[in-house]
Amino acid sequence: MKQFNKTTGRIYNATDKYYTLFVDGEMITITKSVMHKMVVFPENYMDGNDLRINIDIDLMRVTENGRISYYPNHSVYGLKQEQPSAPAKLLEGLDELSVDLDNYLEKLSEQLPKMNSEERLRALHLFEKCDDTQAKDELMMLLGGMRCLPNEGENVEYKSSLSYCAQGSKYNKERNGQLMEITMSAAAIANTARRGVVYVGIKDKQKHYEAGSIEKEIECQYPDMTLDQYTNTVLTNFIRTYTQSDSFLQGLRFQWMKYQGHLVLRIDIDFKGDFVMCNLNNSPFIPYRVGSSTYCVNGYGIIDYIRNHQNYNNLTKN
Repeated sequence: MKQFNKTTGRIYNATDKYYTLFVDGEMITITKSVMHKMVVFPENYMDGNDLRINIDIDLMRVTENGRISYYPNHSVYGLKQEQPSAPAKLLEGLDELSVDLDNYLEKLSEQLPKMNSEERLRALHLFEKCDDTQAKDELMMLLGGMRCLPNEGENVEYKSSLSYCAQGSKYNKERNGQLMEITMSAAAIANTARRGVVYVGIKDKQKHYEAGSIEKEIECQYPDMTLDQYTNTVLTNFIRTYTQSDSFLQGLRFQWMKYQGHLVLRIDIDFKGDFVMCNLNNSPFIPYRVGSSTYCVNGYGIIDYIRNHQNYNNLTKN
């Protein structure tokens, strides 16, 4: 059991890393990192960044299992707030990524056949109470820790990074290769399903969705940018240049959110134009989705794609 006692120590000497103090009749050392952690000493106590020699400091003596340690008495001195790191600042004020109830139903239908009768009843009961956060968390655990996000498909895509292509990607050597892939996925969804979503900053590992760390990528490459500045100067400008389509850009909605303590970008697609064309090295192509994969048509195939695409639109209008 710890015992806490107030005491006083006098600064006797200072080195690069330690203070030597005379406390309770003996000499002790306290590291500077401990002495200054979250403590604001009065200005007259300081000599530059260090405490002055021969001043008295109010301390707490902690005794536990015969061992004694000391640290400044925080109730006497002011406390300074630790400044969050630049990546942490990017997360301030963001909402948690929400999950639609339909996605829980989809995951539940996948897992029910694998459960015993007791687990099934419990899972169905929890699903009925899924508006409650605790019930939702318990249901997720019952589903094997499976995050109830939508599966990849014609209108859903996951990208783990803003800056780095997946291993083996043919765009690895391209400047802004990952932004190309993100734009292509959004354009492919627009061309195929019209409406959908691309999640950036989430790794899809066998339907167990893990957060990446895209806040660190932004902080490393654009240390002085806010998320709004990154969206409006980096992201949208790249998409506009790569697709040469303001109408496509108008059909995108960018939402920055938190997921598992990390930054996530959700790009919602609601496209009402004819088609979206991308351009790589002056070679235009049209991306489209088949299931959870993105394909591209270029050259003379573009004409057939546009013709079939227009025929499909005419049929749906009629």
